[in-house]
Amino acid sequence: MSRLGRAVAAVAVAVGALLVVPAAAASAHPLGNFTVNLYSGLVLEPGHLTVDYVLDMAEIPTFQELPLIDTNGDGHITAAERETYAVKKAAALVHGVTASVAGRTIALHVVSASMGFRPGQAGLRIMRLQAVFRGPIASAGSLTYHEGNYADRVGWREITAAGANGEAVSRSSAPTHSISDTLLRYPKALLSSPLRVTDAILRFASGASGAAPGFPNGGAEGARPLITGGAFAKLATWSGVTAWVFLLAILLAMGFGAMHALLPGHGKTIMAAYLVGAGGKIRQAAQVGIAVALMHTFSVLALGIGVFVLAQFAPDQAYPWITLASGIVVVGLGVGLFVMRLRNRGVSGPHGHGHEHHRHPHVVPMPERELVPALVGAGGLVPAPVIPIRPQIVHANGNGHAHPAPDVDKPLTKKQLVGLAAAGGILPSPTAIIVLVSTFTAHRVAFGLSLIVAFSVGLAAALVVVGIVALRARTFVARRLGGPALWVLPLLSAVVILGFGAYFVVRGATGI
Repeated sequence: MSRLGRAVAAVAVAVGALLVVPAAAASAHPLGNFTVNLYSGLVLEPGHLTVDYVLDMAEIPTFQELPLIDTNGDGHITAAERETYAVKKAAALVHGVTASVAGRTIALHVVSASMGFRPGQAGLRIMRLQAVFRGPIASAGSLTYHEGNYADRVGWREITAAGANGEAVSRSSAPTHSISDTLLRYPKALLSSPLRVTDAILRFASGASGAAPGFPNGGAEGARPLITGGAFAKLATWSGVTAWVFLLAILLAMGFGAMHALLPGHGKTIMAAYLVGAGGKIRQAAQVGIAVALMHTFSVLALGIGVFVLAQFAPDQAYPWITLASGIVVVGLGVGLFVMRLRNRGVSGPHGHGHEHHRHPHVVPMPERELVPALVGAGGLVPAPVIPIRPQIVHANGNGHAHPAPDVDKPLTKKQLVGLAAAGGILPSPTAIIVLVSTFTAHRVAFGLSLIVAFSVGLAAALVVVGIVALRARTFVARRLGGPALWVLPLLSAVVILGFGAYFVVRGATGI
């Protein structure tokens, strides 16, 4: 295999690895703190249908629901306020589900409703509402059920169906038992792809069956779908901290930010691809790190303020739009880099303009000083001032032309910085938003902002390290594979960036 072939093969393997790892990880983006999870347990008994209904809200939607629960706004939720809220909320939820037998809608009404809280991340609460709906049905037939509540929200959706007290269920699309124990214990194997079942079709008739199932006893605290960052979230609960404890919290937040950056993801891959293709020095890597830190801090503040100001604002709905915007910016960056590097290849590549460049540059020496009889005095000839001239490195070609060596240490343009910052920092960590909401709610704004900034700095520092490693890798490949790698790498890195941008455009557009 030729040297050029080896260069292309090595880079192709690296590009393939970069494309596979982030794509697999992207499907598990942690949105657990934003989820609204629903369960419908259908129980068919002679003469009526009972629906055991559960609403499980994560920290952010629970926080946004609190003004509707705490009606007097004193910050303390009483049992009476919980009961009043549960009845009103259940009355609204029953209108969001539909059940019909042979095309005739079943008139469901609320039988009972209750609501309680469980501890969540960063000192916030998660809400669980249990309600029972009931409606009359015939003794046999085909039943269709549809869950329509919170259709636009991310979260778990589950339906079960069982017969009881002499009514049997057959040909059911829904299982008999809940795999999440009615949203109390989510199976870990499905956390990366939460169950989302919103429709069920079944047949029922008189037959042998057991007792009617109901809600399980106890309030187990199982993991919710896609939830991460528990250690960082706990920092928000630190109160009455001394100066040394505050410093420890800042250092820990930076460490958590660095760990977050080192998880599989597209941001650092795009940054590495850019630096591998462009070359450069630590200066460029540092520029990107600072831009990413600023972008991540801004995005966390923007979504956090949206949660506070807009009661109906759903951060999970903003993520597809942010992903789409990020993808468009990255596509523009990739296209611009590809066109620019293709032109550069035409000028400085091995066949550009018919030039035949030598492998080694020639150094044109210049005189450091020139003696001229400019002045005549008692001392005779006086030398002219010394004018030091640095050697000029040029590439000679067959036509006698010369091209200056490229300056790899020049600052990044604003467009390049925006593109790389959008790739690495525009999608904020959901846990960072939780920390911001928790500390702001506890009236510890300065502490919360400090944690967010420290987290962003740690994230950016890790990206800088990734950039430096990418630059070192580029140097190693160039030395081992020679000149062909110097024009193959820039083109392939631009293709990688363009590919990632296109992927996130599609992902964002399909999520809207």
